[in-house]
Amino acid sequence: MKSYFPILALLLCLSCSPAASQEPSSSAFVPDCPYAESYASLGNRLRDTLLLDGRWIDPIDDTSAFVQTQHGFYQSDDKVFKKAWAAAPCQGKLMQVGYFQDLSAQIDLATYRAYNDRYFTSRDQVFFWWVNSGGHLVIPIPGAEARSFVPFPDLCGGKDRNGVYYGSPNFGVNQLFFSPQASFRFVPKANHYWNDPHHYVVLGEEIYEILWDHEQGYHCQKRPALVLTDIE
Repeated sequence: MKSYFPILALLLCLSCSPAASQEPSSSAFVPDCPYAESYASLGNRLRDTLLLDGRWIDPIDDTSAFVQTQHGFYQSDDKVFKKAWAAAPCQGKLMQVGYFQDLSAQIDLATYRAYNDRYFTSRDQVFFWWVNSGGHLVIPIPGAEARSFVPFPDLCGGKDRNGVYYGSPNFGVNQLFFSPQASFRFVPKANHYWNDPHHYVVLGEEIYEILWDHEQGYHCQKRPALVLTDIE
């Protein structure tokens, strides 16, 4: 049986939960799982699972085909990968499965540049990272200019010399109607979350509500009856 020290180190690095600093309460070798074939070539050949803070985890166990490169990525056969986790059922349990996720379609290492830990540009397009139960999501910001783009610090979007962009991981990002040179600020509603935003935007002396629908995406609707004290 192999040592679990590398596995624990991996969990400490990858997990964003404070609970990951705890020692595993138990471990087991599971003979087979429905997901086994899907991840065998992506760094997870063995069902060497750990029970960590009530969660079953099957970490990466085979890195031999993956060479670590810049920006935290890995390469194998001219493809670009990033370590990821996916939720998968196994014998009545929900496993958190570690694997190398293929991001070759989105990431070009020669042109990759990070604005911060969430936003980046590749092939002169602007994207942001999100994570769901399947691994990393790479979500584009359509129309954003890579050279002048500046991300917003506390909501999904940003601005460049041509426009203001607003959105969410769930519904994408849209360019709002006003100029980035205008005097504007976002005012969050009580039910605002980064992945489910709800804002007003104050544009000079006018107040707009940011709405979303299937046809227009995120867009602004003027609310002439509102004053600042109504929304702040």
